[in-house]
Amino acid sequence: MGQHRPASFWNQFGQAFWTETPPFALAWLFFSLVIPILFLFSIEGAALSAWILPCIVVGYGGFLFETTPKHSEGIFPKEQYVLENYVNQDGKISRSKRDQLILGWHRYLIQEWAQESPLVDPSLYQEQLDKGFFAFNVARLKRIAEGKGDEVVTAGFSTPPSWLRIGCYFIWNCLFAWIINRKRIRVPLESNHAV
Repeated sequence: MGQHRPASFWNQFGQAFWTETPPFALAWLFFSLVIPILFLFSIEGAALSAWILPCIVVGYGGFLFETTPKHSEGIFPKEQYVLENYVNQDGKISRSKRDQLILGWHRYLIQEWAQESPLVDPSLYQEQLDKGFFAFNVARLKRIAEGKGDEVVTAGFSTPPSWLRIGCYFIWNCLFAWIINRKRIRVPLESNHAV
């Protein structure tokens, strides 16, 4: 009987990214990649289209602040909970607190996320631990994509940014558009002087 394999990390991440990332963030990413390529190949209108980026940043910031999700309790268990429920039950107190926490964390992943009882065989135990880590990380990425996690967000699009970060995005994109358009204006002026 075939064993059901969980979906890969990249499939889960891609699905969450395309379905749960705000539309302004996707548009900003798209134009941030396309406009420099168009400008590099000297496509007419590429420089002027750079002014789209600051407008998207304003829309993106407004959209995220308007639809800020409420943060729920984190996905990581509390230290005391791990010690009480996954370590102290077997009465081994001779270990250091760090070792106890590692043991408890591993048992937590296996029991709660792999939905199995920890086995004694080291190779099977490692398989259970890997399965638990995978399920935990998928759930964690889903929470981050939904804007529920307080962890550092790698993509930086799902949790509401601070006003400072939105301001930095806006200034950076305005500066980018201004520099590109300044060069575009300077080139025709220099060619007219050469004639």
